[in-house]
Amino acid sequence: MLDDMEAQWMRMESRKRAETIEVTSFERRLREIREKRRNSATEIRMAREMGSSFADESLVGVVMTHKNRPGYCEKAVEALLQQTHRKVEIVIVDDGSEEAHVKRLEQFVYSRKKDDTLKSVKIVKIAKPGKYLGEARNFGCSKLSEKTEYVLFSDDDNLAETNEIETMLRVLVHTKADVVTASNEFFVTAANGTNVVVGSYHPLGNALFPGIFENVFGDANALWRKSAFTSLEGFAKDTSYSLQDWEILAKASSSGLKLVTVPAPALYKYRTHAKSMSKQKEADASSSDPYEDIQFTGPLRGFAPLGEELVQLATFSKTMRKEYEAMEKTVRTLRKEDGGGGADAALGKVALKVLCKTLTYGSTTETEYVADGTFDAAPLSSQDNWHVHGEGGFKPVDGAILVPGNEEMLTEDAAGSTLVSGAWQRIEVNQLEAEPLVLSGWAKVIIDASKDDDVELLDTFEKSADFSLHADVEFSDGTKKYGVSANFPESSEWSRSIAVIDEEKRIASITLVCMRRWRPRAALFDDISLQPLNSRAVACDLAGVAEEDDTTSEKQTRRTRRRISKVEL
Repeated sequence: MLDDMEAQWMRMESRKRAETIEVTSFERRLREIREKRRNSATEIRMAREMGSSFADESLVGVVMTHKNRPGYCEKAVEALLQQTHRKVEIVIVDDGSEEAHVKRLEQFVYSRKKDDTLKSVKIVKIAKPGKYLGEARNFGCSKLSEKTEYVLFSDDDNLAETNEIETMLRVLVHTKADVVTASNEFFVTAANGTNVVVGSYHPLGNALFPGIFENVFGDANALWRKSAFTSLEGFAKDTSYSLQDWEILAKASSSGLKLVTVPAPALYKYRTHAKSMSKQKEADASSSDPYEDIQFTGPLRGFAPLGEELVQLATFSKTMRKEYEAMEKTVRTLRKEDGGGGADAALGKVALKVLCKTLTYGSTTETEYVADGTFDAAPLSSQDNWHVHGEGGFKPVDGAILVPGNEEMLTEDAAGSTLVSGAWQRIEVNQLEAEPLVLSGWAKVIIDASKDDDVELLDTFEKSADFSLHADVEFSDGTKKYGVSANFPESSEWSRSIAVIDEEKRIASITLVCMRRWRPRAALFDDISLQPLNSRAVACDLAGVAEEDDTTSEKQTRRTRRRISKVEL
């Protein structure tokens, strides 16, 4: 009987616990439902506020600086006239354009006046041109109508997405910000007229302390409350450096103004080319030491509201960084002077010399992965082994290959056009074990040495992957690594470039490209090679140790003779 009573009591207790758990679970679920309903109501209210808190009646002024680029300016204005935001006032500030360009732009503006009565375009001219970006933007802002509450700065080499103003304005009003920046994409215009995106910029926004060292705030293409912009007295008026956007955004952040960024997607595209106002100013002043100092420390003035101590600390940090960059420049100079060694490669050379002495002839297999890398075979054979890369392609010329340049880049109207040329070859490597490979080759730019313009042209281009041996690596496990490159200087003399491909995984194949892109002059490539580092010939070659093998010496002499001889085109 006691057992029956105990069993009945346990059943009752279990039922109570179940009921308690059920009630608790129900109450928790009920709270979750009520919370979701409250959140949903809040979201609906916020959405309604964003849709109605600013009206389409808000007048947004756009200030666009311009000089001698009516083609770019017309496209930029067309993009602004297509904005989904209804009321836009566009002020083009002309900073001393040639008369023919001014007339063309005036005709364009006149033709657009009747297209949309809610969107207006006008040109204002600076009485004394040459004020440069900062002062030109300030001047344009002063020419906006009194009813304008917001101002967007957009250069003539920008292309706005149709929702740029609407999106930035919604964010500004909803967050009660004073200035809104946005992500952008860089593009170039190809020879066929299409715009090709080549990169992007995603600002962090109001990240004050990282902003001491890099511009993480955003671009000059920002939407401001007009009152906030004028409270900062506008952009800096210095004509000697091109970082006014960094300075004013830093000043806004450190002054307590609210800066918000729209992270994605990109709301406008920025055209990259050599003749933008900022890049032209940098090019004109690059030889001036005072300019270097101003460009380096100038944006720090924007942090003055935070106190002199912070500015001094930031100045010290940037000075240390500048000294480090100067040291890097010295190392590059040393590398150039001793033919590829340099201070940073001294230990590497010692190791290569040891490897050169350790390896004996016949101890390793001399493997060359590139087919017809010397271009000694008949032209048809070279075309069988090498394939056309880009629009320009290549052609065999006297034991080398000629890769054309884009001569149109030398004209005024084609500064932003691109031409990609070259030759490519897929190389089956199929390593059994991971081991370093050495990619090397020779190249030179073809110019007319009698023309000073041609010689000076080479100095405008830096050593980059745009003129290189470019390798995309595929590993045995199917993964890939893109963009390994041995870059060549823009020089009319033959120069050799070397890259060591040292990966932890086994390499299955490499797609190798003799790359020449976005350059006005043609170039020659010769003696393209891909070999394992674990061979005496390669190790001794990289270490600068003279070879003892007569066959190799004879071959190198023949190649050198061909390289220094004049190539008839």
